[in-house]
Amino acid sequence: MKVFLKYIGKIRENFRRYLYVLAVFTVLSLVGGTQVITQSHIGVQKEYAYLLEIAENQKEYTYKIVEALKFYTGSNDEKNKILDYISVYDKYHFILFNEENKSIGVDEVNERLINKLTPHYNRFTNYSKKLLLIDINDESRAKIFDNLVTTKRFLNDDYDLVISRYHHMLSDKINNLQIIELALAGLTILILLFEVIFIFKPTFEDLSFKNKRITYINKELKESIAEKDQLAEELKAGEEELLQYLEHLNAVNQKLTQSEQELKVKNEDLVSINNALDKFVYSVSHDLRSPIASSIGLISIMRKEENIEVLRQYFNLQEKSLTKLDNFISEILDYSRNARLELSKDEIDLDKMIVDVIDQYSYMDYSETIEKTINVNINQEFYSDSKRLHIVFSNLISNSIKYISHRREHPYIHIDITDYREGIKVIIDDNGQGIAEEHLPNIFQMFYRADNEKPGSGLGLHIVQEIVKKMGGDISVKSVQLKGTTFEVYLPNLKVASQKEMAA
Repeated sequence: MKVFLKYIGKIRENFRRYLYVLAVFTVLSLVGGTQVITQSHIGVQKEYAYLLEIAENQKEYTYKIVEALKFYTGSNDEKNKILDYISVYDKYHFILFNEENKSIGVDEVNERLINKLTPHYNRFTNYSKKLLLIDINDESRAKIFDNLVTTKRFLNDDYDLVISRYHHMLSDKINNLQIIELALAGLTILILLFEVIFIFKPTFEDLSFKNKRITYINKELKESIAEKDQLAEELKAGEEELLQYLEHLNAVNQKLTQSEQELKVKNEDLVSINNALDKFVYSVSHDLRSPIASSIGLISIMRKEENIEVLRQYFNLQEKSLTKLDNFISEILDYSRNARLELSKDEIDLDKMIVDVIDQYSYMDYSETIEKTINVNINQEFYSDSKRLHIVFSNLISNSIKYISHRREHPYIHIDITDYREGIKVIIDDNGQGIAEEHLPNIFQMFYRADNEKPGSGLGLHIVQEIVKKMGGDISVKSVQLKGTTFEVYLPNLKVASQKEMAA
């Protein structure tokens, strides 16, 4: 007895669980039953759709047979085609009314349809086959064909009744199945409501309690998160201040680094300037003292000389020394002015300037033997610094004359000026002594002399390069020793450059 009571107690404890399992099983059974009914519904639809298609085809083939016999001319091909139609027609009739098909003949109406349709079917088939055996010109053919058409009309009316009956039966079965489906669906919904009210209600109450507990915990979590967010914002503010301080330090470091680099560059420039100044002072003192010492020596000799012709020779030598001194001082002044004075923008007559420079050096040795050609072909008004440009042309042309080759039968200097980019390109080409390859990288350095036998300070080409850079241009040289030298100079149009600066 105790064991039995204990067993009953366990059943009570697990009653809700058993009830829940039973409810789930019931719902699944109803759902499965609904699925079976639905599949049956689909099967009925397919079955009747097939029978309706057969009936429609049967009706269509009566029309095909009549039309084929109407135009029958007696050929074997036409006969075979009609026989094929009749064969298919018989096959459809067999499918539609054989004993295995239980859709027709289950009530008196269907039996009457079969009894009414079968004689017409037999007569139609017999007439069709008989017309294939009669000569095409036989007068009786028309009468038989009329009977065939009449039979076809009765037959098709019967087929219409069959099709209508199939539609009616299909509609009835579908309605019955839909009623069963609705009943099963309603029962399923009722069971689900029972489960919700009597089985899941305690569970929902438990879930509601847990949900309230979770809501309370969420509230506490939100408060904790709010405190953490506030702390995070304070930390973020501190980080931003720290980042700003670090950025400030970085900017200060960058400025210090930049200042150190600038100071280093200035120190390097200062060392370079000091070296250049030392070299400049040495060269200037040497080049200034040399003609002065030569003149003083000539004066001492001239005091003791009484022959006028010899004195004239001494005067000529003294004049050359003083001229050399004057040229050197002029070059120093040109170098100084180029570094100090701003650029001027003068309209330049290039033909006239080059002719003036060539005339200026017509006194130089062998100048009259050199063929000089000038070609200025530009399509713009050219503006530049006239004094600086004159110095550039003077140095380059005087060098071409000074270093002309006396071995040439036809020495020449060609000067060609054309438009180039937003300025002009000047090419000064000669067939003089040329410059050795090892000297070419250094010819623009201050006081550098490639030929110590020729007079000169070594300042000319350096001044030319500095002037060209000052005007925003560029200069390059190509030379082959004993063949000649070509200087290419690009000079911008200062008026165009000034207009661009104003527009910017």
